Amino acid sequence: MFLLIVITASITFTPAVRPPQQLPYKQADKIVNAVSVNQTQVENEIAKIKQQQKQKQEAEVNRVAALKKATEHAEKLKQQQQAQLDALKKQQVAEQVKAKAELAKLKSQKQSAQQQLTQLQKNADKLKKQQKSAAESAAKKDLQAKLEAEQTQLDKQKQVKINNEIQKYTALMLQAMQQNWTYPANVNGALYCILEIKLAPGGKVTNVRLVKSSGNQLLDQSAITAVYKSSPLPVPSDPDVFKKMSDINLKASPQEQLVS
Repeated sequence: MFLLIVITASITFTPAVRPPQQLPYKQADKIVNAVSVNQTQVENEIAKIKQQQKQKQEAEVNRVAALKKATEHAEKLKQQQQAQLDALKKQQVAEQVKAKAELAKLKSQKQSAQQQLTQLQKNADKLKKQQKSAAESAAKKDLQAKLEAEQTQLDKQKQVKINNEIQKYTALMLQAMQQNWTYPANVNGALYCILEIKLAPGGKVTNVRLVKSSGNQLLDQSAITAVYKSSPLPVPSDPDVFKKMSDINLKASPQEQLVS
């Protein structure tokens, strides 16, 4: 009973489906054509918009590329101009240095020329004075040469006198020391010693030094004792002669006796 009521109610409230009304053939064809035309226009508009966007993108890419190229060209041109400017500055500096060097050279040459001129003037003045006093200078030279020759002769004569005095007083000193020398008996006559004798003015013996030993201590000591026993020794009164005899070496040998 319940099932029947439900079916009845369902039938009552479900609207009846109406079959689609069919349009006339011509009107339907128009609608289809209109829809087709509108779709083509839309597609054409979309394609046109896409083409415009593509052209804009390509134009933007080209603009950016051109801008980049122009920027690179400007940077390259800037670098070239900077390089040219640097080269120009470098050239200007080099020219300034060269100009300063040439100016300094010219100043140096001028100074050198002035110095040469001054020196030439001095030389001219000096030559003039020399020419003026040539005769007097020659006379002075002759006189000086004569004086020098005379002095040379005097020096030679004085040296001969000194040598004679030295020989004379050397012999006297050796004779005095020989008289006071008693060497050991039976000593080898070929032995000898060398003594250095220092004298004070008046002939006093101030020091006797053994320069070379004979190898025989008694012989060496006997020679030294003979020298001291002979003090004061005979010496020249001329100070120039004594100066050459104030420090003498003496060879003492039993075979050769005492020799200077």
